[in-house]
Amino acid sequence: MHGKEIFERTYDINGKEIPEANRCITCHPPPYYTNLKPANVGTLAATDDSILFDTPHLNNIYASAPYLHDGRAETLEEIWTLYGKTERHGL
Repeated sequence: MHGKEIFERTYDINGKEIPEANRCITCHPPPYYTNLKPANVGTLAATDDSILFDTPHLNNIYASAPYLHDGRAETLEEIWTLYGKTERHGL
């Protein structure tokens, strides 16, 4: 599956519907790919204050590594596989 297909999907790889709140496009709608709202996506580090972060835009995201507010994630995949395992950041 390619990035755009993953971004726009409404069903997971097992055929289960993804709740609207957990879909990429809900928090990252076009044209700027952000809803400009603060969110807790479950990726705070142990050293962070307990705060919400503004939803980042996704324009040219492929070329803007590293990721997360502190640059911990070297790849987009690491956002979900290492730092956001609770699915608070979508499926």
